[in-house]
Amino acid sequence: MQTWDLIVIGGGPAGETAAMEAIEMGARVALVEQSGKYGGTCRYAGCTPSKTLLHSAEVLHMMRQHAPAVGLPVVNPDWDFRTVLRHKDDVILRTGGEDGYDVPRSFREAGGQTFTGTARFQDSHTLNVAGELLQGEHMIIATGSRPRVPLILGLAEAGYLTWEAIFDLTAVPEALAIIGGGPLGVELSQAFHRFGSRVTVWEAEDMIIPHLCLW
Repeated sequence: MQTWDLIVIGGGPAGETAAMEAIEMGARVALVEQSGKYGGTCRYAGCTPSKTLLHSAEVLHMMRQHAPAVGLPVVNPDWDFRTVLRHKDDVILRTGGEDGYDVPRSFREAGGQTFTGTARFQDSHTLNVAGELLQGEHMIIATGSRPRVPLILGLAEAGYLTWEAIFDLTAVPEALAIIGGGPLGVELSQAFHRFGSRVTVWEAEDMIIPHLCLW
């Protein structure tokens, strides 16, 4: 049985950061990720894909609307949303390291070790990961979250996309209602509006991005 000062469960931003901080303080650290894809929501269903779609939508918008401002003719390109999605996937792979799903190289070089599989507690200091037992003096659970679907009458029957599933679309929807006016909802609303969707944002507060606006 391998023994570690710290075992971190979850290879998203929080787990990666905790593991690296512990390594830098001299601890022996193991990092367990169920999927083998490191980076979590930010890389696969948040920051990276949303910012990539935003950039593609902005370039398209500039070509259509703002070219005359810099002395260029208006261009309305013949474009394909599937090509935009392939570009998004390429960006995710490029930001993921050597094979697209890599943990930061510095973690491995510093002596950290990664394990792929579902972590199950055998006792308070022992994990079973794909049949391998790992023992840790300390544990950090950083397994992230899942989308919470609000209880709205008729939503299940109408069909919906979560903030994870929307990045799997293969065509621009004619109309899109976004429930939640937080940062990701607003980013997606702007991108899909520029791609050609009729977009409505529903937010429970009296302003969009309410928490950011409080600052």
